[in-house]
Amino acid sequence: MSDSEKVPEELEKVIGATFAGWVPETPFYSITTGHPSARILSRSVAETVYPHRNFWGYMKFNLKDAFVITDLGFKGDPDFFISREAKVAVFATDVFDDLLHYIHHPEYSRYEENLFYLTVNIIRYLLGLSFIVDPVSKDLKRWGSFFRAYAAGRQFVLSTYEELKKKVAREEIVKGLEEADQNLLAASRSALEGDLDGTWKKYHEAVKCLSKCMDKMTHVKRFITRGWHGGNLFDDYRPSGGLLGYAEFCWADWTVNWMKRQLEWISLTGGKRITEICGQTWEVLAKYYPEDIKLFRSAIEKGILEPVGGLYSYAYLLNLGTESNIRQFSYGLEAIKNSLGAKIETYHVAGDHYAFHPQLPQILNGFGYKYAVLRSGNPGWIRGVHAEKIYWRGLDGSLIEALPTYSEVRGERPQRWWNPKRIADADKAGYKTIFMGGAIDATMTWPFAEKEHTIINSIAPIIGRMATFKEYFESTPKPTETIYFDVDDLYGKPDFWAGFGTTKIFHRLYRNAETRLLAAERFEAISYLLGGPSLTNDLKEAWKKVLIAQDHFLGGGCGPWEGQHTGSFYLGRIPNYPGPKMLPSVDEKTTQLFKDAYETANNVLEKTIKYIV
Repeated sequence: MSDSEKVPEELEKVIGATFAGWVPETPFYSITTGHPSARILSRSVAETVYPHRNFWGYMKFNLKDAFVITDLGFKGDPDFFISREAKVAVFATDVFDDLLHYIHHPEYSRYEENLFYLTVNIIRYLLGLSFIVDPVSKDLKRWGSFFRAYAAGRQFVLSTYEELKKKVAREEIVKGLEEADQNLLAASRSALEGDLDGTWKKYHEAVKCLSKCMDKMTHVKRFITRGWHGGNLFDDYRPSGGLLGYAEFCWADWTVNWMKRQLEWISLTGGKRITEICGQTWEVLAKYYPEDIKLFRSAIEKGILEPVGGLYSYAYLLNLGTESNIRQFSYGLEAIKNSLGAKIETYHVAGDHYAFHPQLPQILNGFGYKYAVLRSGNPGWIRGVHAEKIYWRGLDGSLIEALPTYSEVRGERPQRWWNPKRIADADKAGYKTIFMGGAIDATMTWPFAEKEHTIINSIAPIIGRMATFKEYFESTPKPTETIYFDVDDLYGKPDFWAGFGTTKIFHRLYRNAETRLLAAERFEAISYLLGGPSLTNDLKEAWKKVLIAQDHFLGGGCGPWEGQHTGSFYLGRIPNYPGPKMLPSVDEKTTQLFKDAYETANNVLEKTIKYIV
């Protein structure tokens, strides 16, 4: 509809308002009015309810015979209103699409909940029921999450049936869904009556019915997980902005709160998570967030959170020499042990990272690893094999139990890791088990309906059993096949992430600092034996700077879009980004780290040489 188009008078009479044209820019937020229906949200008048894209337009209406539920921020134009003449509700904005653009925003869950309850209340009115004019209790809101989880699980069953319909009669699935729906209806009645024990019992029965539907369609035993991958965080605190960080940790307060919220989700029904946050980040978090670290330690001790990976930073190991490969593990494992009290047993790297080469099994064995996950996203490629588990053989013959990339199961982006098509692929290929998921960026809402599927699959497997890697390895049969992967089977693409014409500069800085530190260590050792002072702490801190600068986000930077300041990571992901935007940029920070390490090595050489000559 354009400004020049005239709305028919009959329609204007029905909606109780006249169309006054398009406004090109929408206020960032809608706010509550004093209408009783808005009280369902537990919000006072003029509080923010949900967001909008400022660059998107909205329809301006002049109300004649309608009441307003929400206004458009400071402009005061009606956003959500209802006609008094007929059972008609109107949004003046593209609110549902607006909300999707805020899916990575720290307040997204609250915005989504507000819009959900407002919409439910209006639908009640349109159906001839009365408005709910008092706030919904915390218990019922909690159950709202469970019922949405059931809807997500039920939809997954239907989607899976479309992929595997030849394996089961439609009537069997319909019968199972009807039984599940009846149990859910009984659960909802119990919830409204305050019978929480009865609600739990019937809800669990409903979920188990959905799980049985899946078992009728496939005999593949399915496992799923979701892991956290993070950016860089430095021991550089600023009163304005907080800790200096990049990528997912450019706003440390938000990322820590996001991880705590993940723990809340898995605590609802006994879910699981993995964390692939690197060692140097945990070191800083342990210093500035000690109370939160206690929560993560407790989750690890309970077995609901498994730390994996173990590198000091997210370095492309195939780009580095032997010395840096070894130190990435030794420094990383030490940092995680000191921060979380945990020993890493599973080697796994996130979907947007690549750190594989043929010598890795030998290194992993040397550091006490038990398992490895041979999976990679866009930055590389790993040859797929027809096997559920294998022994990965290294250059020297070392073996480690590994979860491979499946040759017959399609790869998917993190948003669609938990996908019926992948289950159908595994079923067709004759797999007995399949593991879907891994670590991906913290603060991102991936995979789709993550909270809902976490809730429901932790009760009974629909997509699959929510598990850690350790649980999968321990609960499935040992491999029967040993496979060696050469450099053509483990193909990394470092230019994908740490390139943009700066890789050569990175290597020059890295090699200069590394070789100078190795020389300084030798001189320091000889000097110490001859009576000189110990300078090992200085050297260790310098090595840490080199290892941090090797991170794939820092090493070469990520181009102009994600390299201008700390908040650049979120600018294309969160409209009206509210977090810190601190300097220096990533390439400046990387250069400074290498420079500092190089100067430390020179200082050590100067201090030690006089004890030797």
